[in-house]
Amino acid sequence: MNKDDEIRRGHNAGRIVNDPLFVEAVEAVRGRLLSIMETAKTDEATLHANTCLGLLNEIRQHLVRVMTDGKLAAESIKLEQDKRSWWQRVA
Repeated sequence: MNKDDEIRRGHNAGRIVNDPLFVEAVEAVRGRLLSIMETAKTDEATLHANTCLGLLNEIRQHLVRVMTDGKLAAESIKLEQDKRSWWQRVA
């Protein structure tokens, strides 16, 4: 994957992570899973809800990581352009 692809993916991930509907959905599912954990009658049910909560967090973390990678790729491109510009001025 090239840097332009990383930037594009980063923007897309940022839109998702910051979308109010996505935030609402994550919080609703998180709340439901916590409620299940508090009221579960078996250890198995608690473990299952905890596993689901972990997966929900992993989804969000993955999107944040893709967003961060996109920002880093954009900064890398900017630094390369600044470097070229500096060498052109010096030459």
